[in-house]
Amino acid sequence: MQINEKVYGPDHSHVAITANNLRQGSETLGELREARKYYERALKIDEKVYGQDHPNVSKDVNNLGSVLKNLGELKEARKCFEKALKIGEKIYGPDHPNVAIVANNLGSVLADPGELLEARKCTRGL
Repeated sequence: MQINEKVYGPDHSHVAITANNLRQGSETLGELREARKYYERALKIDEKVYGQDHPNVSKDVNNLGSVLKNLGELKEARKCFEKALKIGEKIYGPDHPNVAIVANNLGSVLADPGELLEARKCTRGL
């Protein structure tokens, strides 16, 4: 990451890719707070580089939602999954496999606090 930041600058897409790679190692090691920092860094860069409605941003927000869910921050995870779903539906349409994955993730967060009717809506047609 330090090399990419030095060569490309701190807000380059290569730095976001590196942050995503580092988060994977952090998650594997169970270092969820560290993984969250990497997800947030990648998201910030990708939003700046690509704009709000880009597939990379949808992926970053979905991934951040997953780590937030694992940290027990369900309200924030829900917001992330809802944002990722909105972007995915706009880019791919409602019947795309990437959209189904995010809808499933959203459903899992809704099911945790007991919002089963909302969760069921997320899985309809999947």
